[in-house]
Amino acid sequence: MIPMATGTWLLVSWLSLLRGSRRGPSPLLQAVGCAHLTLPCTSGWWALLALVAVLPLGVTRVAASRLLARHRAQVASGYVHMPGEPVWTPRAVVLYPSACVLAGVAAGLLGIGGGMIKGPLLLEMGLVPQAAAATSAFMIFFTSSSTTLQFLLLGALPAEYAVLYGVIGFAAALLGGLAVRYAMRRNGGSAFIVFAIAIVLGVSTVLMMWVGVQDHLHAFSDHAPRSLASPPPAQEHSRRLSLHSSLDSLCMF
Repeated sequence: MIPMATGTWLLVSWLSLLRGSRRGPSPLLQAVGCAHLTLPCTSGWWALLALVAVLPLGVTRVAASRLLARHRAQVASGYVHMPGEPVWTPRAVVLYPSACVLAGVAAGLLGIGGGMIKGPLLLEMGLVPQAAAATSAFMIFFTSSSTTLQFLLLGALPAEYAVLYGVIGFAAALLGGLAVRYAMRRNGGSAFIVFAIAIVLGVSTVLMMWVGVQDHLHAFSDHAPRSLASPPPAQEHSRRLSLHSSLDSLCMF
């Protein structure tokens, strides 16, 4: 499965680089004089965007078929699953990938980390906490590194920011792993991993709600209507321009 994940990572990153961004055309196509083929909202742009979405789904379908075939072979041979080992039944190969898709959509829309959803999902699958934490980190590595690479090459992310936060994140992950290993050796249990995941989810949820409420309160105070009458023509024209800009921005990501 690792070669399949690595190949998908490379292909998705390559396709995203070919598509370019709102900051400019693809540097790869621009180097060969073909940048006009993937300008925003052209047929080439939409084709690359569709491939970026369809390719991971196709790889997921192939992986699910392999896991299901392995499960059927295990059942036929009388294999007994170990505690904490995932069982890839026909229901599991549909349910869990679908949940991962929803996790990715939520991460893209809300800006949350996919690991916040993957961790509890893997625990629900029956994985032991150590395996759930390690597997979640392994999966998030591919998505985060691919996005960071694309932003860097397209000029949407300052290199110093990437280095600074990358080093901080790596150091924090290393310290967290060492702390977990020390705590497990000292206490001989792994329940604290579950509690840690629950605490992170709870704190993140509260902070997201707080930031959302504050943003809405500021927006409401800045745009509160002064009367129940219809807005003046200038304000109505501004709203229409804002609506058109929002629709046009779809093609600029």
